[in-house]
Amino acid sequence: LSLHAEVSCHEDMMRSHDLIDCVERELMDPAAPDEFDPDGLVTRAVLAEALYRLNDRPVVSLEGEDFDSGSQEVDREHEEEEAVYPFSDVDPEDPCADAILWAWQEGFIGGYDDGTFQPDREITRAEFATLISRFEPLETISLSYPDLEPDFWAYPYLAHAVAKGYMSGYDDGT
Repeated sequence: LSLHAEVSCHEDMMRSHDLIDCVERELMDPAAPDEFDPDGLVTRAVLAEALYRLNDRPVVSLEGEDFDSGSQEVDREHEEEEAVYPFSDVDPEDPCADAILWAWQEGFIGGYDDGTFQPDREITRAEFATLISRFEPLETISLSYPDLEPDFWAYPYLAHAVAKGYMSGYDDGT
């Protein structure tokens, strides 16, 4: 992959070297053979895969799983049967299935009450801040953004991400 040429077109990107590092470390697959798509949106599956790869692709198993992290309940009368993948919308044979299972088992990404994971749903900045904040103890600061109230569900995670320098507000002050 010749990412250097594409990134040079994005000179205004403060951290183009991070994009190159991301591809070289194989944390994310390119959008096409010669394209990374740095402005592309990130889905829940892509983020789970990146976190999984960052942690050296640990072995995952459904054995002994409780299925209590916002996903479907297991029929306890049939526990002896083959293990069931916890999300109805993720095929266990999907290339991202192990990454999704690992991220869920580690508590980084939860499922939804309806038993789905919604792997193709794009994540918000608040969701991203929440996920990366789960890797370390929260360090928070007081934020002053007109579109962010302290009682917003992700406020402590966004404050952590800003405090650590993982993200910042926009030029317009939001």
